[in-house]
Amino acid sequence: MSSHSGAESTTTSVMTAAEFESWTLTPTLIPSDDHTNSTSTRPPSFYDKHIPKALQPKIIYLGKPHYQPDSSDISDPGFAIDHYYSQLCKRPDVLKLLTGTVRDDLRSRWKVSLQFIRQLDIQNEDGVVDAEKQVASIVYNLTSLLLFDLSKDQLENFGNWKALATHSSTETEAKADILLGLHKKAAILQSDSQNSSQSRCEAIWPLLQHLDLDFMRHLTSMECKNLKLGDPMGYLALLLLSCLTQQVQLDLWPKAHCHDCGKFRKSHEVQFGRATVQLPLDSPEKYGLTTLPLSSDAADVNAEIGRVLDLVLADRHPDGLDPDATKKRRNPTNTGEFYDRVRQPMLNLLRSLESQPTMEVLDQFDDKSELLNDIMRWVNTVRDIFIQACAQLIRHNLTFCTVTSYNNSYLFHRNRKTGDITMSPLQSSSKAGHIIQRAVWLSESFHDSKDRSEIDDQWDDPYRGVKSNLLPDPAVSSSQEGDDPELDPEYQPNESDLNDDDHEAIKDEVNAHGQKALGEQRACMLFNERV
Repeated sequence: MSSHSGAESTTTSVMTAAEFESWTLTPTLIPSDDHTNSTSTRPPSFYDKHIPKALQPKIIYLGKPHYQPDSSDISDPGFAIDHYYSQLCKRPDVLKLLTGTVRDDLRSRWKVSLQFIRQLDIQNEDGVVDAEKQVASIVYNLTSLLLFDLSKDQLENFGNWKALATHSSTETEAKADILLGLHKKAAILQSDSQNSSQSRCEAIWPLLQHLDLDFMRHLTSMECKNLKLGDPMGYLALLLLSCLTQQVQLDLWPKAHCHDCGKFRKSHEVQFGRATVQLPLDSPEKYGLTTLPLSSDAADVNAEIGRVLDLVLADRHPDGLDPDATKKRRNPTNTGEFYDRVRQPMLNLLRSLESQPTMEVLDQFDDKSELLNDIMRWVNTVRDIFIQACAQLIRHNLTFCTVTSYNNSYLFHRNRKTGDITMSPLQSSSKAGHIIQRAVWLSESFHDSKDRSEIDDQWDDPYRGVKSNLLPDPAVSSSQEGDDPELDPEYQPNESDLNDDDHEAIKDEVNAHGQKALGEQRACMLFNERV
């Protein structure tokens, strides 16, 4: 990887890779309260449980950016800077315009967005959503430079014309916090007309008119979580679960407990062999992440596990491991069928990692049972997050989704044909190149979607479920609310999200939601009897 050091360029010089890097450094978010609850993380909805098996993710792999060389640190976003600038150099007419007032305006624009993030009051997911939308405004600028042959007037009027857009999800059971994509044709033409009437710049529509805007309206999604859910231990738990999906064929996806309900009739037709599943197509070109299977790339996987364990130790004990820390932690209460099914395989996996010569970091955990408890504290939560994010990928027919708590994030890359998910290394917003990495991901999402639009009809999810007046109101309410779905009766909230005063209220809420879930199952049975 090249070094991006050197003297500051003058305003008459073309923007350098070093300036792209230094001008997009992001602040670290700090919660405004000592405690924040998760308001968006939910257990699997009825829609999730009824997704046909052929569409469900089966195996999770760790991956690295496809452009990154072998034998390199797969978590280093510096390679994204090199890749971004090399791609920008393929548009020399745009690159040579990144000087003078254009250069200064971009720097000022990005500075304002980053200052806005510093002023945010961060509680729950809302502050993270606001921060990510500000980052997206910078990412749109960076991505537009890669995608479009922009004129000097268009570069000077970033923000006055419309191309890339942040959308709100209209879904209920597969609702995304943020959808990144393209504006509708009408919005683009309207902004072009306004710019023309005020003599600002040429129309942007000629650069977009060859695209299928309906297909490319949603390019990628973001699932935002509060700062506590960005704990590296959560990512570690998911990474270890990914190993188990490869080693012991661990099935992460939940099953519906109803039998041939009318609301999800098309899903049940596939389930019982009465219909063939409709699968959307993958792009023929390679974008995103290259998988690192344990069978051939265990060294990279072990290195990422070790790196995240180091982050866990540094995050909890900046001055070293607290020898009394394990005595202060409560035993996890996140029990249940999945928890019980995973615990022994997880213990076996940790024991096998201990024997690896590159896993010296495990020696810093004197009591391995406490480490296991810490990991197991997260397995239900990260499984729910995984299913939530993957359901959004399926519902919107996306290839890429980012799970983010802002300070930490990771990418999911979906392979429709195999049903596999590849996850990126854990990315830190404090690392130089983080926003550049986001711009590269969005440009890859753009090209992936463009390719698929040329070979695939618009895939309209036939398994979303249907509404019916025959369903009682409570069942319709609980199955249609994306942020307030039914809870499994044995579900327990993540202990790390709760303080002592929350427990009794949460128990009452869980019991109430459990009764609602049972009521919905009875409603499905009633539906079947009526139809």
